[in-house]
Amino acid sequence: MDSGMVRLGGIDELIAQVRADADRNWRFPVRVLLVEGLDAWREVVEHLGLEVDEILQISSFCGAGDFYPSAISIEDNLKRSNARKVLVLPWAEWLRLQTGQEIQDAFNIDAFKLLLSLAQWEKMGKKRIYIPLFESRETVNELQKRLARYPAREITPIWRVSKGGSVKVTILPLEPEHTPGPMLKKGIKAYLECWEQGGMEELVLVTQWARWLKGRKASFTVEVYSGAYQVLAGKIGSWSESVTENWGREKEWAWLLLESRQGETFGELAARILNVKEYQAEQLFSRWEKFSRQEQWLVWLWSKLELPGTGYVGRALQRTTNVEHFIKALVYGILDKVPAVEEVRERKSFLATVGVRELPAAFLEAVTELPDPLHRLACLLGVAENEKILATTAVKELLDEGRHEEEWWIYLEAVCPELAWYLTVPPLPEAQLQEYFGLYVRSRLVDTAKPQLLDLARKIAGEQSLWQYRSRDQLLEELGSRESMRVVWVDGMGVEWLGVLLQALHKERELVADFNLARANLPSITDTNKGWQTEEEVERAVDQEGHKVPYRHPHVLIKQMDVICDVARRAAGFLGTAREVIITSDHGLTRFAKTSGTIQLPDGSRVHKWGRCATLPPGLPPEVLCQSDCLYQGNSVILFTHEKCCGQAGISGQVHGGATPEEWLVPVVRVRKPFRPFKPEFLDVHVLTPKVQLNIRGEGELQVDITGYEGDMVQLRIRQHIFTGQRKADTVWFFGLRGLEGGQHYGILEGDVGKLCKIQFITVKGLIEDTFGL
Repeated sequence: MDSGMVRLGGIDELIAQVRADADRNWRFPVRVLLVEGLDAWREVVEHLGLEVDEILQISSFCGAGDFYPSAISIEDNLKRSNARKVLVLPWAEWLRLQTGQEIQDAFNIDAFKLLLSLAQWEKMGKKRIYIPLFESRETVNELQKRLARYPAREITPIWRVSKGGSVKVTILPLEPEHTPGPMLKKGIKAYLECWEQGGMEELVLVTQWARWLKGRKASFTVEVYSGAYQVLAGKIGSWSESVTENWGREKEWAWLLLESRQGETFGELAARILNVKEYQAEQLFSRWEKFSRQEQWLVWLWSKLELPGTGYVGRALQRTTNVEHFIKALVYGILDKVPAVEEVRERKSFLATVGVRELPAAFLEAVTELPDPLHRLACLLGVAENEKILATTAVKELLDEGRHEEEWWIYLEAVCPELAWYLTVPPLPEAQLQEYFGLYVRSRLVDTAKPQLLDLARKIAGEQSLWQYRSRDQLLEELGSRESMRVVWVDGMGVEWLGVLLQALHKERELVADFNLARANLPSITDTNKGWQTEEEVERAVDQEGHKVPYRHPHVLIKQMDVICDVARRAAGFLGTAREVIITSDHGLTRFAKTSGTIQLPDGSRVHKWGRCATLPPGLPPEVLCQSDCLYQGNSVILFTHEKCCGQAGISGQVHGGATPEEWLVPVVRVRKPFRPFKPEFLDVHVLTPKVQLNIRGEGELQVDITGYEGDMVQLRIRQHIFTGQRKADTVWFFGLRGLEGGQHYGILEGDVGKLCKIQFITVKGLIEDTFGL
């Protein structure tokens, strides 16, 4: 092919050749020049530019910054130009950026077709068009191959000039952050302009066309990266082969590339962007909501590489290929099967950490279709009201089905602890009342009075246990001066709410909270029990929710539960100015008066609006006043059991005025800051009876040595059971166990300043086998 080419010694010889050629008439005006070496190109641009009448810059034919020049416009301009000598720059770069096809199609492009056409364009005379091709030997070879006139010398041979200097061009789909400004060329037009001015030894072209271009290795080296992912994989140290491009979108890989620095490993890059020293899952995910969308993606990507694929979160990470699917997998992955309770806790905690506080409606619809109420319960977070309602419904079904509480209690504690607090009755002074309120809260949850509850209420009424308790007013007077304490009244808060209140106080902060039970004034209506001076002292919502019409279950239960938790938060806040806070109530409420029958009263009786007490007409003979289920107080009658007075039809969901335990028995909770703080690390706890023998009634005694604790109270909490300890020696505490099944038990010891530690022990029913050391 070199038979159609003339090698010139340098720029001086080239200029001499140009001048001699320009003085003669010739049929073909186009002269093609092969330029080899950056130094040669710069000389051609500078010196040949002085010899011509016009320099046609191909860049000026680009429609916009990152668009290719128009071949039609270039051809039209060249053929219409009146200039005698025209230099066209830089044709080879136009070609180079278009040859992304396979070799056999590399020259079926506009830039080459126009060059081929111009090389054989006939225009007799002294007009000259000079087209230098920089480092484009393959283009020259193709011209000679396709045009027989070159080797036949019918067309002026291709001139060739060479000198030193190499070039490296890197083509990227996005702008790198740390590239020096002069080296960076944004778009096709800027790239062509650079070569029209002499070019550079090294430059970076950022173009949207990167993915369609191909690289080249020669004295003119072109490295093309079709996407940011490929650039990162080649640039970042310790790039894991497990990272695939579909783990991120182009704009995410682009962002990461722009942030990267030469020589960094992926871990160093991620740590610098996220402002951490090293990967720590807890630290990173705790800042999830503060991160940008791109930073969240980076945390997810880094976690996929660092965290093992175990546990609920780890498995969700490994089976997802983008951050959106990751969050969705965390939410929906639990639908497949009933998870272990550890997974329920892990999922709830993690979703709260990343800011998922409410589950999607579509997910909740899928949950409601699950046949197993335990599975439905396990799927919830228990934060939003609608989820608490679903949790309550699931527990109702579990109770109705008679499922053993040991099976589902730990799930309830994990999902909706407030509801577990409600079902947990703190130790009361009498076993009979303990049993009663345990039945009452479960009856309230299923919204049906259990027969055992009604029978026990009748028994307690017959024994008139209420007179064993001091009145609330007397107890408040004994507790101290009003100046030194703040009293918070909660209208309608009976003993049923004691478990929620105490646990909410404990959760709020480390406080000392103890309680006494007191008797409300009868009848148990607000008028006879109002102990507050201003409305700021009383919380009305529990009572108001209970009286709402229509009564909606379990919505009312959930709202009242939230109110009690809010009361605990408010009381804790009051300790900033008050030495102690007393939380008490005027009366409680009962749910089951409407469904428990009626009691007939004498004519002329005036029934209270709730139907739980009435005023009798004067002068009634004693034989009329003989119903055992009623308490007669002057000319008033108060119902001991759950019936209502006949003739009263306007009873709403919850009422009061009568003398069932849930109405007349009210808590008086004393809250204060701890006086004897201790450090848990100084505690030394030993279970002295790791195997507890239970008698035929299921009772046994656990002994625990607690050294380093100076408090006055210790409680043992085992799921829904709470046992109060008795100090039998300086450091030894005894716990009377009751209601536990045989087997392994895990419990939490709580003192008057909060949680002390966890313990475990075994209970055994019947005889304990002893091998006598044999």
